[in-house]
Amino acid sequence: MLIGLSGSLRSPKIRALTGHTSYYAGLRCQTAGSGAPAQDVTAGKAKAANCASCHGAAGVSSNPAWPNLAGQQDAYLAGALRAYKAGARKDARMTGLAKDLSDTDIKNLAAYYASSSCNQGISVMGGLK
Repeated sequence: MLIGLSGSLRSPKIRALTGHTSYYAGLRCQTAGSGAPAQDVTAGKAKAANCASCHGAAGVSSNPAWPNLAGQQDAYLAGALRAYKAGARKDARMTGLAKDLSDTDIKNLAAYYASSSCNQGISVMGGLK
């Protein structure tokens, strides 16, 4: 899409950006890993069953409206869950689910998804298999 649009753009700098689309399409998904002390990934996986209906059984969503969780940074995931729990991030479904999570549950969920591969169910070009 960008390549088709670039012909109508006048700025050489903007047109040059479209040449990088093949670079981004070729990037591989990598597991984020965890910078925090080891959490209970097994307990996180058990808690993740509640997340599967929207975010996919392996943390890879089949619906573009819901983000993939697999491979995300643990600190980002934990922060997002804490924000939903506190009401700082607004989403009725997520707030309802996060309100009952303990801080240990949040750390375990974040560790589980951070340790999960984000390549499950994804093709190289980013579409679902």
